[in-house]
Amino acid sequence: MVYINGKFYPRQDASISVFDSGFLLGDGVWEGIRLYNSKFLFLGQHLERLFWGASQIDMDIGKTLDEVTS
Repeated sequence: MVYINGKFYPRQDASISVFDSGFLLGDGVWEGIRLYNSKFLFLGQHLERLFWGASQIDMDIGKTLDEVTS
C-alpha cells in the first residue's frame, strides 16, 4: 500500500503527476542562522520562522522547538 494525498492505494495503482512540485523540485524550507563570538544570534526568532515555514508545507521537523533548542 502507498499513501498519497490522504488515501491508500495498491502499489501498482499509485501514481503522481510528473508536474508535481515535489517530484520536480522537492519541497523544503531553510533558515540561515548567524554565529558570532560562538553565540547564535536571534536563535529563537530563526527557529520560530523555520517551524512556521515547515508548517506551511505540512513538513514535520520531527522535533519540538524545545528539543531543537536544548
